Amino acid sequence: MTSSSLEGQGSAGDYGLGRVNLNLLLILDSLLAEASVTRAGSRLHMSQPTVSGALAKLRAHFSDPLLIRRGNTYELTPLAMHLSTLTPAALAAARDVFSGGAAWIPAESEREFVIYGDEHTFAVVAPELLRLTRETAPKVNFRFARHSAVDAQEAVSVLRSGDALVMPHSFLGQSDELMFMDLWQDDWVMLIADDNPAVADGDLEPHHVHSLPWVVTHLTRRAIPTSILHSQGFGVYPRVVATVDSSLAVPHLIAGSDRIAIIQTSLAAHAHAVPGVRVCPPPFVATPLTNAMWWHRAHTIREDNQWLRRTFDEVGRAIERRLR
Repeated sequence: MTSSSLEGQGSAGDYGLGRVNLNLLLILDSLLAEASVTRAGSRLHMSQPTVSGALAKLRAHFSDPLLIRRGNTYELTPLAMHLSTLTPAALAAARDVFSGGAAWIPAESEREFVIYGDEHTFAVVAPELLRLTRETAPKVNFRFARHSAVDAQEAVSVLRSGDALVMPHSFLGQSDELMFMDLWQDDWVMLIADDNPAVADGDLEPHHVHSLPWVVTHLTRRAIPTSILHSQGFGVYPRVVATVDSSLAVPHLIAGSDRIAIIQTSLAAHAHAVPGVRVCPPPFVATPLTNAMWWHRAHTIREDNQWLRRTFDEVGRAIERRLR
Protein backbone atom coordinates (compact mmCIF):
# COMPACT_ATOMS: atom_id res chain seq x y z
CA MET A 1 0.00 0.00 0.00
CA THR A 2 1.30 3.48 -0.78
CA SER A 3 0.25 6.63 0.93
CA SER A 4 -0.26 8.43 -2.37
CA SER A 5 -2.80 5.88 -3.50
CA LEU A 6 -4.67 5.66 -0.23
CA GLU A 7 -4.86 9.22 1.06
CA GLY A 8 -7.60 11.57 -0.05
CA GLN A 9 -10.22 13.99 1.06
CA GLY A 10 -12.89 11.42 1.83
CA SER A 11 -16.57 12.03 2.19
CA ALA A 12 -18.89 12.74 5.07
CA GLY A 13 -19.95 9.11 5.30
CA ASP A 14 -16.58 7.33 5.25
CA TYR A 15 -15.80 7.73 8.98
CA GLY A 16 -12.61 9.64 8.23
CA LEU A 17 -10.97 6.99 6.05
CA GLY A 18 -10.11 9.55 3.42
CA ARG A 19 -7.91 11.38 5.90
CA VAL A 20 -6.03 8.28 7.08
CA ASN A 21 -3.05 6.58 5.47
CA LEU A 22 -4.04 2.93 5.62
CA ASN A 23 -0.40 1.98 6.21
CA LEU A 24 -1.17 3.14 9.73
CA LEU A 25 -3.38 0.06 10.15
CA LEU A 26 -0.36 -2.19 9.68
CA ILE A 27 1.67 -0.19 12.20
CA LEU A 28 -1.24 -0.06 14.65
CA ASP A 29 -1.60 -3.84 14.54
CA SER A 30 2.12 -4.31 15.27
CA LEU A 31 2.11 -1.75 18.07
CA LEU A 32 -0.85 -3.42 19.75
CA ALA A 33 0.63 -6.90 19.35
CA GLU A 34 4.10 -5.94 20.59
CA ALA A 35 3.19 -3.14 23.06
CA SER A 36 6.54 -1.64 22.11
CA VAL A 37 7.67 0.92 19.55
CA THR A 38 11.05 -0.78 19.21
CA ARG A 39 9.69 -4.29 18.73
CA ALA A 40 6.97 -3.08 16.35
CA GLY A 41 9.65 -1.39 14.25
CA SER A 42 11.73 -4.57 14.15
CA ARG A 43 8.69 -6.59 13.18
CA LEU A 44 7.90 -4.22 10.30
CA HIS A 45 11.53 -3.46 9.37
CA MET A 46 10.88 0.21 10.06
CA SER A 47 13.00 2.71 11.98
CA GLN A 48 11.99 3.69 15.50
CA PRO A 49 11.40 7.36 14.51
CA THR A 50 9.03 6.21 11.74
CA VAL A 51 7.00 4.04 14.13
CA SER A 52 7.04 6.77 16.80
CA GLY A 53 5.70 9.25 14.25
CA ALA A 54 2.96 6.83 13.26
CA LEU A 55 2.04 6.33 16.93
CA ALA A 56 1.70 10.09 17.33
CA LYS A 57 -0.71 10.20 14.38
CA LEU A 58 -2.70 7.28 15.75
CA ARG A 59 -2.96 8.91 19.16
CA ALA A 60 -4.28 12.06 17.54
CA HIS A 61 -6.75 10.12 15.41
CA PHE A 62 -8.19 8.13 18.32
CA SER A 63 -7.77 10.89 20.94
CA ASP A 64 -6.24 8.20 23.14
CA PRO A 65 -2.63 7.45 24.17
CA LEU A 66 -3.04 3.75 23.15
CA LEU A 67 0.27 2.82 24.83
CA ILE A 68 1.06 4.02 28.36
CA ARG A 69 4.55 3.73 29.80
CA ARG A 70 4.83 1.76 33.05
CA GLY A 71 8.46 1.82 34.12
CA ASN A 72 10.46 0.26 31.29
CA THR A 73 7.45 -1.21 29.51
CA TYR A 74 4.22 -0.08 27.85
CA GLU A 75 0.65 -1.12 28.65
CA LEU A 76 -2.33 -0.99 26.31
CA THR A 77 -5.15 1.38 27.20
CA PRO A 78 -8.69 -0.08 27.30
CA LEU A 79 -9.33 1.32 23.81
CA ALA A 80 -6.09 -0.21 22.54
CA MET A 81 -7.08 -3.61 23.96
CA HIS A 82 -10.40 -3.33 22.12
CA LEU A 83 -8.66 -2.33 18.88
CA SER A 84 -6.29 -5.29 19.19
CA THR A 85 -9.28 -7.60 18.63
CA LEU A 86 -10.24 -5.75 15.44
CA THR A 87 -6.98 -5.09 13.59
CA PRO A 88 -6.17 -8.69 12.50
CA ALA A 89 -9.48 -9.09 10.66
CA ALA A 90 -9.20 -5.56 9.24
CA LEU A 91 -5.75 -6.36 7.85
CA ALA A 92 -6.99 -9.64 6.39
CA ALA A 93 -9.89 -7.83 4.70
CA ALA A 94 -7.56 -5.18 3.30
CA ARG A 95 -5.28 -7.88 1.90
CA ASP A 96 -8.30 -9.54 0.27
CA VAL A 97 -9.33 -6.27 -1.37
CA PHE A 98 -5.91 -5.62 -2.87
CA SER A 99 -4.98 -9.20 -3.71
CA GLY A 100 -6.99 -9.10 -6.92
CA GLY A 101 -8.67 -12.41 -6.13
CA ALA A 102 -5.40 -14.32 -5.81
CA ALA A 103 -5.74 -17.79 -4.31
CA TRP A 104 -4.91 -18.19 -0.63
CA ILE A 105 -2.07 -20.67 -0.11
CA PRO A 106 -1.69 -21.95 3.49
CA ALA A 107 1.93 -22.99 3.06
CA GLU A 108 2.92 -19.46 2.03
CA SER A 109 0.54 -17.32 4.07
CA GLU A 110 1.54 -15.26 7.12
CA ARG A 111 -2.11 -14.76 8.03
CA GLU A 112 -3.07 -14.36 11.68
CA PHE A 113 -6.30 -16.09 12.74
CA VAL A 114 -8.08 -14.87 15.88
CA ILE A 115 -9.65 -17.75 17.82
CA TYR A 116 -11.91 -16.93 20.76
CA GLY A 117 -12.70 -19.29 23.58
CA ASP A 118 -12.07 -19.99 27.25
CA GLU A 119 -9.26 -21.69 29.13
CA HIS A 120 -10.70 -25.09 28.30
CA THR A 121 -10.54 -24.23 24.60
CA PHE A 122 -6.91 -23.22 24.79
CA ALA A 123 -5.85 -26.24 26.86
CA VAL A 124 -7.57 -28.79 24.62
CA VAL A 125 -7.89 -27.26 21.14
CA ALA A 126 -4.79 -25.10 20.76
CA PRO A 127 -2.20 -27.91 21.02
CA GLU A 128 -4.00 -30.01 18.38
CA LEU A 129 -4.45 -27.02 16.08
CA LEU A 130 -0.76 -26.12 16.26
CA ARG A 131 0.27 -29.74 15.75
CA LEU A 132 -1.88 -30.13 12.64
CA THR A 133 -0.73 -26.89 11.01
CA ARG A 134 2.97 -27.02 11.86
CA GLU A 135 3.92 -28.53 8.50
CA THR A 136 1.06 -27.43 6.25
CA ALA A 137 0.96 -23.75 7.27
CA PRO A 138 4.25 -22.99 9.06
CA LYS A 139 3.98 -19.20 8.78
CA VAL A 140 0.35 -18.92 9.87
CA ASN A 141 -0.14 -17.43 13.33
CA PHE A 142 -3.02 -18.09 15.73
CA ARG A 143 -4.04 -15.54 18.32
CA PHE A 144 -6.02 -17.24 21.09
CA ALA A 145 -8.20 -14.65 22.83
CA ARG A 146 -10.25 -15.28 25.94
CA HIS A 147 -13.98 -14.69 25.59
CA SER A 148 -16.86 -16.20 27.55
CA ALA A 149 -19.70 -15.30 25.19
CA VAL A 150 -22.97 -16.36 26.77
CA ASP A 151 -25.49 -15.19 24.21
CA ALA A 152 -25.76 -14.99 20.47
CA GLN A 153 -25.59 -11.20 20.26
CA GLU A 154 -22.21 -11.08 22.00
CA ALA A 155 -20.92 -13.82 19.73
CA VAL A 156 -22.10 -11.99 16.60
CA SER A 157 -20.25 -8.86 17.69
CA VAL A 158 -17.05 -10.78 18.45
CA LEU A 159 -17.10 -12.82 15.23
CA ARG A 160 -17.55 -9.86 12.92
CA SER A 161 -13.83 -9.25 13.45
CA GLY A 162 -12.59 -12.60 14.79
CA ASP A 163 -12.35 -15.84 12.84
CA ALA A 164 -13.78 -18.46 15.18
CA LEU A 165 -15.28 -19.02 18.61
CA VAL A 166 -15.11 -22.44 20.27
CA MET A 167 -18.06 -22.75 22.64
CA PRO A 168 -20.52 -25.48 23.68
CA HIS A 169 -24.02 -25.27 22.22
CA SER A 170 -25.63 -24.69 25.61
CA PHE A 171 -23.80 -21.35 25.96
CA LEU A 172 -25.17 -19.70 22.82
CA GLY A 173 -28.60 -18.88 21.51
CA GLN A 174 -29.69 -18.74 17.88
CA SER A 175 -28.79 -16.04 15.38
CA ASP A 176 -29.12 -15.86 11.60
CA GLU A 177 -25.63 -14.35 11.50
CA LEU A 178 -23.95 -17.27 13.28
CA MET A 179 -22.97 -20.57 11.74
CA PHE A 180 -21.47 -23.56 13.51
CA MET A 181 -19.74 -26.89 13.04
CA ASP A 182 -19.76 -29.56 15.76
CA LEU A 183 -16.24 -30.57 16.82
CA TRP A 184 -16.38 -33.20 19.56
CA GLN A 185 -18.57 -34.44 22.36
CA ASP A 186 -17.38 -34.25 25.97
CA ASP A 187 -18.51 -36.51 28.77
CA TRP A 188 -18.04 -35.62 32.43
CA VAL A 189 -15.82 -36.78 35.28
CA MET A 190 -15.81 -35.88 38.96
CA LEU A 191 -12.82 -34.66 40.97
CA ILE A 192 -12.22 -35.60 44.59
CA ALA A 193 -9.20 -35.40 46.87
CA ASP A 194 -7.36 -38.62 47.63
CA ASP A 195 -7.68 -37.83 51.33
CA ASN A 196 -11.29 -36.64 51.26
CA PRO A 197 -12.58 -37.94 54.62
CA ALA A 198 -16.13 -38.39 53.32
CA VAL A 199 -15.07 -40.64 50.41
CA ALA A 200 -12.69 -43.00 52.11
CA ASP A 201 -13.96 -46.12 50.36
CA GLY A 202 -13.41 -45.13 46.71
CA ASP A 203 -15.65 -43.37 44.21
CA LEU A 204 -18.41 -40.87 44.83
CA GLU A 205 -21.92 -42.09 45.63
CA PRO A 206 -25.21 -40.24 44.99
CA HIS A 207 -25.48 -38.94 48.55
CA HIS A 208 -22.02 -37.31 48.28
CA VAL A 209 -23.09 -34.90 45.54
CA HIS A 210 -25.79 -33.52 47.83
CA SER A 211 -23.79 -33.36 51.05
CA LEU A 212 -20.30 -32.30 49.95
CA PRO A 213 -19.33 -28.74 48.94
CA TRP A 214 -18.78 -28.02 45.25
CA VAL A 215 -16.34 -25.95 43.20
CA VAL A 216 -17.82 -24.70 39.90
CA THR A 217 -16.78 -22.58 36.93
CA HIS A 218 -18.45 -19.94 34.76
CA LEU A 219 -20.89 -18.78 37.39
CA THR A 220 -22.03 -15.36 36.19
CA ARG A 221 -25.25 -13.46 36.29
CA ARG A 222 -26.28 -14.85 32.89
CA ALA A 223 -24.55 -18.24 32.65
CA ILE A 224 -25.41 -21.17 34.88
CA PRO A 225 -22.28 -23.29 35.51
CA THR A 226 -22.17 -26.29 33.21
CA SER A 227 -21.79 -28.58 36.22
CA ILE A 228 -25.12 -27.43 37.68
CA LEU A 229 -26.80 -27.13 34.28
CA HIS A 230 -26.12 -30.79 33.48
CA SER A 231 -26.82 -32.29 36.88
CA GLN A 232 -29.95 -30.47 38.10
CA GLY A 233 -32.07 -32.41 35.65
CA PHE A 234 -31.22 -35.55 37.62
CA GLY A 235 -32.10 -34.18 41.03
CA VAL A 236 -28.59 -32.98 41.91
CA TYR A 237 -28.44 -29.56 43.51
CA PRO A 238 -24.81 -28.73 44.34
CA ARG A 239 -23.92 -26.70 47.42
CA VAL A 240 -21.49 -24.28 45.81
CA VAL A 241 -18.76 -22.89 48.07
CA ALA A 242 -16.29 -21.65 45.45
CA THR A 243 -16.60 -20.28 41.94
CA VAL A 244 -13.52 -19.88 39.76
CA ASP A 245 -13.18 -18.52 36.23
CA SER A 246 -10.42 -21.00 35.39
CA SER A 247 -11.08 -24.63 34.51
CA LEU A 248 -7.43 -25.50 35.08
CA ALA A 249 -7.55 -24.08 38.61
CA VAL A 250 -10.38 -26.36 39.73
CA PRO A 251 -8.20 -29.39 40.66
CA HIS A 252 -6.08 -27.16 42.90
CA LEU A 253 -9.21 -26.20 44.84
CA ILE A 254 -10.06 -29.88 45.33
CA ALA A 255 -6.67 -31.14 46.58
CA GLY A 256 -6.50 -31.62 50.34
CA SER A 257 -10.16 -30.76 50.94
CA ASP A 258 -13.63 -32.30 51.17
CA ARG A 259 -14.74 -30.33 48.08
CA ILE A 260 -15.79 -31.97 44.81
CA ALA A 261 -16.18 -30.78 41.21
CA ILE A 262 -17.24 -31.92 37.77
CA ILE A 263 -15.19 -31.18 34.63
CA GLN A 264 -15.16 -32.21 30.97
CA THR A 265 -13.42 -35.49 30.20
CA SER A 266 -11.07 -33.66 27.83
CA LEU A 267 -9.57 -31.91 30.89
CA ALA A 268 -9.06 -35.10 32.90
CA ALA A 269 -5.38 -35.33 31.98
CA HIS A 270 -4.78 -31.86 33.46
CA ALA A 271 -6.52 -32.92 36.67
CA HIS A 272 -4.41 -36.09 36.90
CA ALA A 273 -1.31 -33.88 36.90
CA VAL A 274 -2.32 -32.23 40.21
CA PRO A 275 -1.01 -34.25 43.18
CA GLY A 276 -3.63 -35.54 45.58
CA VAL A 277 -6.55 -35.31 43.15
CA ARG A 278 -8.48 -38.30 41.85
CA VAL A 279 -10.75 -38.55 38.79
CA CYS A 280 -13.84 -40.75 39.01
CA PRO A 281 -17.15 -41.19 37.16
CA PRO A 282 -20.14 -39.15 38.33
CA PRO A 283 -22.73 -41.07 40.38
CA PHE A 284 -25.51 -39.85 38.10
CA VAL A 285 -26.15 -39.76 34.36
CA ALA A 286 -24.64 -36.52 33.05
CA THR A 287 -25.69 -35.24 29.63
CA PRO A 288 -22.70 -35.03 27.23
CA LEU A 289 -21.63 -31.57 26.11
CA THR A 290 -21.22 -30.83 22.39
CA ASN A 291 -18.37 -28.43 21.61
CA ALA A 292 -18.66 -26.45 18.39
CA MET A 293 -16.80 -23.95 16.27
CA TRP A 294 -18.83 -20.82 15.52
CA TRP A 295 -18.18 -18.19 12.84
CA HIS A 296 -19.89 -15.19 11.29
CA ARG A 297 -21.85 -15.90 8.10
CA ALA A 298 -19.90 -13.15 6.31
CA HIS A 299 -16.72 -15.29 6.48
CA THR A 300 -18.28 -18.39 4.92
CA ILE A 301 -16.93 -17.96 1.38
CA ARG A 302 -13.41 -16.80 2.26
CA GLU A 303 -10.77 -19.34 1.24
CA ASP A 304 -8.68 -18.81 4.36
CA ASN A 305 -11.66 -19.31 6.66
CA GLN A 306 -12.74 -22.39 4.72
CA TRP A 307 -9.27 -23.82 5.32
CA LEU A 308 -9.58 -22.95 9.01
CA ARG A 309 -12.88 -24.83 9.27
CA ARG A 310 -11.44 -27.90 7.53
CA THR A 311 -8.54 -27.81 9.96
CA PHE A 312 -10.86 -27.46 12.95
CA ASP A 313 -12.81 -30.47 11.68
CA GLU A 314 -9.56 -32.45 11.87
CA VAL A 315 -8.92 -31.06 15.35
CA GLY A 316 -12.33 -32.25 16.53
CA ARG A 317 -11.76 -35.72 15.09
CA ALA A 318 -8.36 -35.95 16.79
CA ILE A 319 -9.83 -34.99 20.16
CA GLU A 320 -12.68 -37.48 19.74
CA ARG A 321 -10.17 -40.28 19.01
CA ARG A 322 -8.11 -39.38 22.07
CA LEU A 323 -11.13 -39.33 24.38
CA ARG A 324 -12.56 -42.61 23.09
